[in-house]
Amino acid sequence: MQAIRNVLFGTYGLAVTYWLWGVVGSLVVMVIAYSAVAVSAKFVHNAAIYNLLTYGSAVLSILWAVFVSVAIINASTYNRERGFWGWIATIIAGLGILRALYSAAVVVGLQSLSFSDIESSVAIENLGLPVEIEQGLTLDRMETNRSEQSLTYVYGFDYPTLNSETFDTTLAKEGTLESCEEFRDWLTGAVKKIVLVWRANDGTTQSIEILPEDCGF
Repeated sequence: MQAIRNVLFGTYGLAVTYWLWGVVGSLVVMVIAYSAVAVSAKFVHNAAIYNLLTYGSAVLSILWAVFVSVAIINASTYNRERGFWGWIATIIAGLGILRALYSAAVVVGLQSLSFSDIESSVAIENLGLPVEIEQGLTLDRMETNRSEQSLTYVYGFDYPTLNSETFDTTLAKEGTLESCEEFRDWLTGAVKKIVLVWRANDGTTQSIEILPEDCGF
């Protein structure tokens, strides 16, 4: 605890605080956070645990960003004048705090993501896919379409083939609409359409589209 206190109050000096804790430390936290999500997706195959680790990793990254930014600001004036490099470090740390606050707002749903943010998030999510949702159903990948502002979930469905006789898209959509609240943050933000695609063992697919008006948003 004393070591953490020393880092927070900048007693190790600006250079050590910035490079060791700010740069190297942040890299370690990022690797741990993303590794936890990726390992869960590959080996645990439990959607609840995967979601918990995803949000937990985001919270860990946010808390670390705030912690190390405050430490850098304190270190820039610890037993010294702030000076040129102290001001540069302070500005960078201040931007880090603002970014962390923005990320926290996104995590708790207080700030809508831009479509560019969504594209970046989907690219990261795909690193941990496929993940098993339930027996016989996996989320294989996610896709975005900027021109249509759509978000697509592609599922692997352990079934021989999918056609109008084996898969009722109307019934599937009715069932999906019962979970509209899960899509609220997307459909009230930058996403104008959510597409769900099921792919059978032989490569045939069936899909449905969910629009904001379908959910009453």
